[in-house]
Amino acid sequence: MYLEWLLKQNGPPAEWLADQTGPRGFSDKDVADLIAQIGIADEAPKAIVRSASAPAPAPGSPPAPVAAQTPAAEIERLLTDLVEPIKYGDKQALRDLIRQLAEVASARPDLLAGDARSRCRAIIGRFQLFREGPYLGSLETPFYDALLRVGFGLPLTYRGYRQLEDCLRGQPPHHSLMQAILDGGPVLSHGRPANPVVPLLARYYMGDERRLWRWLRSDEVDVRQLVQALAGDWKNPEHAEIIVNYTMSLVRDLDKRHALPDLRPTLAENAHLAPALERRYPGQAQRQVKILGPLLRIAYGYPIDAAVARQILWADGSGHATPGALFYTVVLMLDTRGDTVDEVVTEFMRNLLEYFIGGSGLDQAMMKQLRARMLQGGPLHDGQPRATLAIDPPREADKDERPPASRSLRGKATDFAKLAPVWRTSNKDE
Repeated sequence: MYLEWLLKQNGPPAEWLADQTGPRGFSDKDVADLIAQIGIADEAPKAIVRSASAPAPAPGSPPAPVAAQTPAAEIERLLTDLVEPIKYGDKQALRDLIRQLAEVASARPDLLAGDARSRCRAIIGRFQLFREGPYLGSLETPFYDALLRVGFGLPLTYRGYRQLEDCLRGQPPHHSLMQAILDGGPVLSHGRPANPVVPLLARYYMGDERRLWRWLRSDEVDVRQLVQALAGDWKNPEHAEIIVNYTMSLVRDLDKRHALPDLRPTLAENAHLAPALERRYPGQAQRQVKILGPLLRIAYGYPIDAAVARQILWADGSGHATPGALFYTVVLMLDTRGDTVDEVVTEFMRNLLEYFIGGSGLDQAMMKQLRARMLQGGPLHDGQPRATLAIDPPREADKDERPPASRSLRGKATDFAKLAPVWRTSNKDE
């Protein structure tokens, strides 16, 4: 029976069985468990009436009763039983199993408490039940919905989404599964999605950019929630990049349409994202500045005065240990003419500059720019602003030449991208 079954296999059960190289027992319980795990329960001997540890019945005694299966184990059995009808295209059997799973998940959510969901996820991942294929047909929507409800719970949280990707075993998320996530609804707070991260990721992987932007511009999305999400710890680099790129694109889009809410409270509550970006991009100060520059410039305007600089740099109330990229960004945003940079802020920045030399993560060119900027701040001299040094470091051929008189940083906001090239971002994602 086993050889006949193995020869027919060309899928996950055989692959899983091939990986089982450790020792296994041959007791009734061991054999029954193995049969259930590889999905041939219907072909197994029907009567295994005692466990491995149970003593053999005495001659002439009645047979021991078969232990009743627990409801939680019944859910696991239903999941395992999905393998055969999927393989042979038995739509009626598949429809019945889906209905039973949906009924149990709806009527007895208590059965999925504790580690029950993790066991369900293990079965889903082992047999690759989330894989894309034509075998489901019209049952696709209820099938994925039932799996999501028993293995993860709906609406799906971001933690649940990461667990779902683990079950995919490296396969890319596909359209039908992402649609099932969206159909399950977002986690709500006061009638709005509490966290738009999962709906954004689902729409992104569906590959419909126009549909994604319609949703981003709708009342369902609060850009402040996306900014808040950027302050979290991202264990998946791809997810982080998706959220960063679409958040920045949405901020620019709303700013152009004069529909951007005030981001300053959200930024201040999260230390202007500087610690999170430092964790996300360690040693990549240019990448951090490329995000912080446009975001702070849109939120606070450009140039900024001493009071705003103090507000940004001292957002956490400590006044020290500000991440280097945030310090760099604020200094380049300052209006250096007149007396806007007062003695308190100037001294604070000079101290910070020295503090960061040892471990800020800024490269030598960036540190040179900061030193030059510190030296040219101060009051008016002979009624004229002090000349600012060029932001871009000189080329080798120009080192001995006197640089031309450079422009003041105070001027048209549109000039800022030229003065700080690292802040320029591509608009191709808009």
